[in-house]
Amino acid sequence: APLSAQGTATPVSAIAPPRIITTATEEVEIAPDRAVLTFTVETRGRTAAAAGTENARIQAAVLDTLRRVGIASAQLKTQGVSINPEYEYPREGGRPTVVGYQAQNSIQVEVRQIALIGTIIDAGLSRGATNVGGLRFFASSTESATREAMRRAVQRARADADVIAEAAGGRVTGLIEIVANPGSVGPVQR
Repeated sequence: APLSAQGTATPVSAIAPPRIITTATEEVEIAPDRAVLTFTVETRGRTAAAAGTENARIQAAVLDTLRRVGIASAQLKTQGVSINPEYEYPREGGRPTVVGYQAQNSIQVEVRQIALIGTIIDAGLSRGATNVGGLRFFASSTESATREAMRRAVQRARADADVIAEAAGGRVTGLIEIVANPGSVGPVQR
């Protein structure tokens, strides 16, 4: 019986060279030079208008005081205005009745001089803000730190690739691809 054979030849240029893929992540710590905090102004009144008017008056006083201690208008942002009824519930059941209104407003402050944080908090609370919170520190410029972290990560990945190649009896002779993950580059809030 006749025999037939089938085969394919793979050109030498089509054979992929051996590859080593490594991944590295590095962090660079930098000192924060900015902060953000939020003041809350909360007021009550017999009517929604009375609660809202008093809230606006106190909010204006807090904003004026913050400007006087050196906070520029561009660093101040009001947010989260709300007016809600307050109810009294009868002991024996039945319908609750509205006994007044609560108005609430928040003022977000960007602090560009960390040494002023205590002064700013004291100033806002002394003018009628009822709460301060949400204090977060951050660095205004992270570009050089980001670049340093990327440089260190590439050096570490290359060193790992060299160790792997040497253990396998070879050596790294070139670079094929580098992928930076911009989603993971940036400041970490702590």
